[in-house]
This record gives sequence, structure tokens and C-alpha cells, in this order.
Amino acid sequence: MEPKETNPANLLSLRTQSASLRDQILRAEKEEELKGKRNAGHASKAIEKLRKKLAEVEAQLVLASPSLVFQVNQNQNIVWIQNI
Repeated sequence: MEPKETNPANLLSLRTQSASLRDQILRAEKEEELKGKRNAGHASKAIEKLRKKLAEVEAQLVLASPSLVFQVNQNQNIVWIQNI
């Protein structure tokens, strides 16, 4: 486990990495959809690899900022969670 970080530059870096990985996953999924099922096995492995990396970065982000404040709202049986 990495020690806790409170450095804002590191938090910004982790946020940027996670956003970039999400974009890459979306792009890869769209490409897979367009190409069809021909290369689905290879593309799925790449997507899973990106998802695993995203999970690791998000875990580091949570560990780096343990005092995140969240606001939970409920409206018509729908729960919304916002990062404040």
C-alpha cells in the first residue's frame, strides 16, 4: 500500500490519469462496436487491462484523499452522490 498523500499536485495527477483512462476505455469500446466481433477477444483483453489500471488509479485517489466529502440526495427513489 502506498502511504497517504495530501499533495494537491498528486491528486490532480491521479484525477487526470483516471479521466484519461475512462476516455481510452470509451474509445476502445466504440472501436470494438464498429469493427464488430472479429477482433473481440483481443479488444476485450485490452479493455479489461484498461479497466484494471483505472481501478488501481481510483484506489490510489481514494487513499490519497481520505477526507473526501460527498453529498447524497434522493429524489423519486433515485440516489445521487456528488463529490463536493
